Amino acid sequence: MKETSRIKGKAIYQPAGAAEEYSLWACNLYKGCDHNCSYCYCKRGPMAHTLGGPHAVLKSTLGDEWSAVRIFRKELDKYRTRIIEDGGLFFSFSSDPFLPQTTDLSMTCIDYALSQGVPVYILTKAVNWLYKDVYIGSLYAYRHLLHIGFTLTGHDEMEPGAPSTQERIKAISRLHEMQFSVFASIEPVIDFNDSLSCIIDIMLFVRELRIGLLSPYSPRRYDWTQCDRFIDKVTELSLKHGVIVRWKKSINRFYKENRPDDMHSTIPDDRTTTQTAKPICQSVLSVSDKNPSVPLQSALMRPPPLLGGGLSPAGTAKRGTTLEGFYQTGELLYGIGTIGNSGHSMAVCGSYHGTGSKIPYRGA
Repeated sequence: MKETSRIKGKAIYQPAGAAEEYSLWACNLYKGCDHNCSYCYCKRGPMAHTLGGPHAVLKSTLGDEWSAVRIFRKELDKYRTRIIEDGGLFFSFSSDPFLPQTTDLSMTCIDYALSQGVPVYILTKAVNWLYKDVYIGSLYAYRHLLHIGFTLTGHDEMEPGAPSTQERIKAISRLHEMQFSVFASIEPVIDFNDSLSCIIDIMLFVRELRIGLLSPYSPRRYDWTQCDRFIDKVTELSLKHGVIVRWKKSINRFYKENRPDDMHSTIPDDRTTTQTAKPICQSVLSVSDKNPSVPLQSALMRPPPLLGGGLSPAGTAKRGTTLEGFYQTGELLYGIGTIGNSGHSMAVCGSYHGTGSKIPYRGA
């Protein structure tokens, strides 16, 4: 996107550079952050003098909080169609939207965006909001449009004002149990082994990983062999668990530019491309009494959306029960769809064999 064509509203704007890899549209209501992370690009980058404050404060261009809400609604209404077409709105790049002093205004704007059918992506390190019914209850009804992410580095000593890594992993697990769509930002990678440990701990709970290196980019910070092993293991885990991995340009660049000369012929370039999850089925399996076993691949119609969609809990369902779709991970097909009264359409775990009054299915 050309710089001159970017929208730059007071609240909503179109990011450039590395931020554009996260979202084509974003909302920044505050600047500064109480987490005081030593690696934060807002503190280290060219805008540190305006964005890198030790505490979150409302942007001066928004006036007070009432004015901020009016400005946000006006800008969202103006660009709503384009934001939806481009995948949604991201909160936020210049502060944590769920700090104690930022949550109320952030929630007001997030609620309005969701009520207008706009997908919302939230990136946070905060966890206290998750245990307040007034917040989580407000978001629950819109979880089909909502994608909540947590930043994980495995280095709590570099994030002195933030909840611990284990507290964030617990929050990820809790949101997953409530059928929210959860992603993790493994950025910046401080140490490949520590980042891998975080990933292993959350693979059962997330739909997507976004992985990038420290900013500004410097190849001297990392070892290529460790990076190579890290990519291998993350790719293996992502394919096993059906998790989308988005490798950011920084790690792609490091991998390609620092690869040893004698490795060029043995490591294909697509090692650094995005690994996608197994597809989500857009229709139910048709299973006839004469041919009760249907190959799983026949039900896989197209790749999943970026994130989203809840899955049904494990158990059994009587004929006539409505579930929500199909999702395959590893060798299992997870049931979402309609179980017809005739038994010809059903949700299954694996291929369905035979007939019965109840059909086995399993959630994620």
